[in-house]
Amino acid sequence: MIMKNFIGFILSGFIGGVLVLAGNIWINDSETSEPEEPFSVIRSTPVSSTETLAIQDLTIAAAKATPTVVHIKAAESESKAQE
Repeated sequence: MIMKNFIGFILSGFIGGVLVLAGNIWINDSETSEPEEPFSVIRSTPVSSTETLAIQDLTIAAAKATPTVVHIKAAESESKAQE
């Protein structure tokens, strides 16, 4: 009886894997297309040291984000903690 269950699980896994792979191939074949425009090259300009410091200083961002942080306090009774 155990061997029948084992063979059934193996067969089910194999069939499921084949279905997933077939579905993946079917979906990917229908969506393959070339991009309309080739990618363009992006050139960056150097940033001055004052702009770098402004980017690295996170105190302003932290001050703006602090009101949105949720503080959760939880209490547990001693009887529940002992269980």
